Amino acid sequence: MPSERKAAYDAVTKLKCIPRMSEYTFEAVSKGSISACIDEVKSSDFYILIIGGKFGWELPNGSSITEFEFDTAFKERKPTFVFNMKVEKETKQEIFEKKVGNLFFFKTVIDAQHLESEIIKSLNKYFEDLQYQKSIQTEELFSNLLEIEFPQNLFHADLDIDRAEIIRKSKETERPLAYKAETRHVIYAALKQNGLSAINDFNYSEGKLYTFQNLHDEINPLRSIVDLGTIEEENASDFYTTNNDYLNIFKGLLHQCLVRKLLSVGIKWQHETKLFYFMPVEETPDKREISWHSKIDATRTVFEATYKNNKPTEMLHGKHLAFRERFFFFENKWYLGIFPEWFFSFDGARKNIFSAKQVIYLKKKERNNQVFNHLKFIVYILKYYSQANLFKQTYTYDVLKFGNLKKLSSYPSIDDSIWLPKEEKAFGALLLDREPSIPLFL
Repeated sequence: MPSERKAAYDAVTKLKCIPRMSEYTFEAVSKGSISACIDEVKSSDFYILIIGGKFGWELPNGSSITEFEFDTAFKERKPTFVFNMKVEKETKQEIFEKKVGNLFFFKTVIDAQHLESEIIKSLNKYFEDLQYQKSIQTEELFSNLLEIEFPQNLFHADLDIDRAEIIRKSKETERPLAYKAETRHVIYAALKQNGLSAINDFNYSEGKLYTFQNLHDEINPLRSIVDLGTIEEENASDFYTTNNDYLNIFKGLLHQCLVRKLLSVGIKWQHETKLFYFMPVEETPDKREISWHSKIDATRTVFEATYKNNKPTEMLHGKHLAFRERFFFFENKWYLGIFPEWFFSFDGARKNIFSAKQVIYLKKKERNNQVFNHLKFIVYILKYYSQANLFKQTYTYDVLKFGNLKKLSSYPSIDDSIWLPKEEKAFGALLLDREPSIPLFL
């Protein structure tokens, strides 16, 4: 049936689908003809059967290859569309026709043109139904990706510092620098030695300094450590899309801006563990609580000290709410990935050597809704929280601004009855509880 098969090919391709037909789209493969045909049926999304007049090539068991393909599609539960040509049929083909008719309603067609038209009608109806089912089964999920905004332009210039002299002078201070000190610490020392604030929202690479702060502004402390003749202003998008090296420099700059922003609200970067953790406060050194609003007004404990039984004035450990961060750029947008964590300290700042065991214990106890609440709380802090007076910040740091958590659509919707019972046995689960949707860690 070359005309009919060509009509089927045309119908399927007109619907932007990919037909798998031996005479048109099969490739040479190292397997038998029967296996090749059956494998194609199994890997297809739906199956079209055209019943002609001849029974066709018979297999040793007496069925035709077409019947074998049909049986495979039925067994695999493939959506199946049957078109019966109005022609005289061989006896075995009549038996096959009745077998198919008992399982599926088929459309009778009179010629190739009619067949092409009916295939298009049937598949269009199928796709419409599929789209409707998708629309009613799709659910909205929250990711842990928070939209971020930053200034349109950044500035860069060559560093102009005498490293050896700065290190030498630091020996006379409370924080002497080692000969191999990190360049960032040398820059901080240079600023302090010039009587300036040691701001940290900059990045550096291969002798260049990068910042969102305007280097042309004469009150900018960073001007004291750069070659003023090399200052350039550049579109941020042009910069980070240049290559991967510049992209990584830009991510480092975003990180440093986040460090500065969070420090103003009592959240400090812990370099050893790569965590942001909530610091204790002078007013209530044993416990720090923050009021916030989700669905209702609430209070969350972000730091709590535990003291030794035999030495009530000596801290055993401090338990801090914390999180990891990672910056992502996709779909031409920037996002801050937030990963809730815990940090245990000796004294409210230094890492407790038993921290890993304590964190594992806490994570084992946590459930999905608790982790989601951690995430929502951290987002609230980033977007709305201000405690400038307490931490003596002289101005509100607004270089980084935050939008909403990125939402995703899930199809099909996730059946809670399947995954929720497993939570008792799960550890480090990626899917978090719904309120009303499920946040998904990426």
